[in-house]
Amino acid sequence: MSRKAILATPQQARNYTSYHHKIAADEIIVLLKMKLKTKELEEEKCL
Repeated sequence: MSRKAILATPQQARNYTSYHHKIAADEIIVLLKMKLKTKELEEEKCL
């Protein structure tokens, strides 16, 4: 599926971009949670 086909109408373009923003946001949240977890583990090791 080409990008032109996806972005055929303004509505489809909005759906496409919001969908990808949501995925990016979810990935960032997952990464932040992983960072917090590793930080907590490192602090426990130090104690």
